[in-house]
This record gives sequence, structure tokens and C-alpha cells, in this order.
Amino acid sequence: TEWSYEDLVSPNGDTKFIIELMDDDSVMKYFEVFTKLAFGDSRGVIMTDCTLLNPSGKKIKTACTWTVKRDVFDIPMMIVTNFLPILD
Repeated sequence: TEWSYEDLVSPNGDTKFIIELMDDDSVMKYFEVFTKLAFGDSRGVIMTDCTLLNPSGKKIKTACTWTVKRDVFDIPMMIVTNFLPILD
């Protein structure tokens, strides 16, 4: 994505959130999937697609996998999202 580590995780607290790296449609989809996983009856893994932006604003199409881990009371304790580029 051409983002440097220093751009994404800064020691002075200027850490970027993943939604700052997405286009508008992908941000909406991100929160829809997050809500479905966190508050719905979803289990396991969900795969979607989204568009990330590089520092110059170029769009990068990616595949996203969402994994939810729940505790013994069925409360989501961790949601992990992985992004992989879609090569054309």
C-alpha cells in the first residue's frame, strides 16, 4: 500500500485507524460487517472485499477476511481483520 510503518504507527500518538486508509464505500461496508459480527449471530470467518488508499490516493482493491472469537458467554472478545491485495 506504500504506507511506511512510521506513517501508520507513530510513537507520538498519531496512529492511523484502518478506516482512514479506506475509501468511503469500504468504510460503510467495514462497519456493516463489524456490526454483523459483533452483534449478530455470526460464527467463524467472513470474507469480503474493500478498497484501501495509498498515500497518494490511489485505490488498491483488497480481499478482507474477518475472524471473530467469542468467550464462553458468546460475547465477542476479539475481531481480527486481514487484508490481502487482489492482483489483476
